[in-house]
Amino acid sequence: MSANNVVSFPTSYSPEVPKDLGEDMDANKMAFVDEVMGHYMVQLANQLGTSGFHIAADEFIYDYSVTVEMLRATLYRSVGLKHALQDDLDELTVKVIQARLDQEKDT
Repeated sequence: MSANNVVSFPTSYSPEVPKDLGEDMDANKMAFVDEVMGHYMVQLANQLGTSGFHIAADEFIYDYSVTVEMLRATLYRSVGLKHALQDDLDELTVKVIQARLDQEKDT
């Protein structure tokens, strides 16, 4: 083998350090949940409008947007992500359960 056909090892090479794979995984989970939410929540709103609900009303839009974010918080939690509304969702769940128990007691 002659010296003319030997490739020398690069001395100034510094390999790219991979990013934290957990961050990539979380970003992929978030993108997936957001894609699912975008698809189904639009379909649900359209179906509700077709069923006669006034989906263009300001009150409906406000309430529906809160519902969408609560469902997003639920789905984020189900894939191991944090969402700002998860603590609120926990508190609301306790209130809903208590209201149902109170309603059953009254009947």
